Amino acid sequence: MAEFEYEDELTPIRLYLEREYAEEFRVILGYLVFAGTEEGLFLYRNRITRSLIIVDREGKLVSCGKDALHTIAIYKTFFPKRKYRRKQFRA
Repeated sequence: MAEFEYEDELTPIRLYLEREYAEEFRVILGYLVFAGTEEGLFLYRNRITRSLIIVDREGKLVSCGKDALHTIAIYKTFFPKRKYRRKQFRA
């Protein structure tokens, strides 16, 4: 496993996200953590879902877990806040 500068390790995922998700790439990038390299591929893990996304040096997608690009905003649309009724206590 090679050592990379901070900017170098984020460059491949940044290239991919800027190309595929231009409007929201900054938000998505904030949820991804560099997980290392393997055979010249860059691995990133989502902080919330723990899913893995793998891209090559040029920012081409190799593999993407089901929830790898999910953010909190996406979960709020899938699971809106529930409204609970107050429990009434009888005397």
